[in-house]
Amino acid sequence: MTKSKKILSLLMALAMLTGLLAVFATTASADDNWVNVSRIIEKDKVAAVDSDIDRGGIAVKSCTVRDGKLPAGMNWHWASTTSPWLDGTPTEAGYFSFSLTATLLTGREIVINFYLMVTNPSVKAKSETIYLDAMKSQTVYLLHRDGIDDSVFTDSFFKAEIVDGSLPRGMDWSYGEANSPHVYGTPECAEQSVAKFRITMYDGNVVEDNVKFIVNPVKTIKSDETIYLEPGKTYDQYLKDKNGDQYRSVSITPGTLPDGMEWSFSEVDGPHVKGTPTKAGMYQT
Repeated sequence: MTKSKKILSLLMALAMLTGLLAVFATTASADDNWVNVSRIIEKDKVAAVDSDIDRGGIAVKSCTVRDGKLPAGMNWHWASTTSPWLDGTPTEAGYFSFSLTATLLTGREIVINFYLMVTNPSVKAKSETIYLDAMKSQTVYLLHRDGIDDSVFTDSFFKAEIVDGSLPRGMDWSYGEANSPHVYGTPECAEQSVAKFRITMYDGNVVEDNVKFIVNPVKTIKSDETIYLEPGKTYDQYLKDKNGDQYRSVSITPGTLPDGMEWSFSEVDGPHVKGTPTKAGMYQT
């Protein structure tokens, strides 16, 4: 094979390899043919929502409706040199999904999914105080205690967020479509804090709840009691029940236990001393 033929063969092989790489890149980037656009806009207020599709500098040949519905007052547009967009003044509140298919001059199709949450301009302002106990695991739901409050929560929950303030240390919060926002966790210490929650429902209603959290201090129990033990016998002696309260922690004050004895506790059963005392005597702690 001549030198020129070898060079030609190498160039052909390189061209084939480049083609394979191009096909692979197109396949790997298939997800780029879907664009999801989510926006929260306000009823009776002018809005514009751009799709910002990645056209790679290629013009748009056509654009058609795929499915879904726009809120009344909103319209869709397209032009050959820009990404399709929505604009207008929505006159109805609620959650809307709307899809377009944009076709580029190369034949590539890009599906654009618009998800619009149109909120009512009026916000329901609420306030409440939630009491928590330090060092105790708790879950407390906002604005209701025994179920969904239909006067406040008019639909399932689209979004909730804390827009100002903070939770007590050791607490977190969550929500779901069927579960109103709630705080949960174990407060680390007695303190007070305030947090403002903004809650958006699928029907467009918005609630702002100013919540004051008051964390009560841990209850300290002091009592005197006498426990009689005999050397050489094994014991697991619980201290007296304190009115049915659940124990959170136990600390031992200065003093000593009998040799051979140690102490422990559980939240349910409370503190107890256990072991086998090795000698007689009087001990205090």
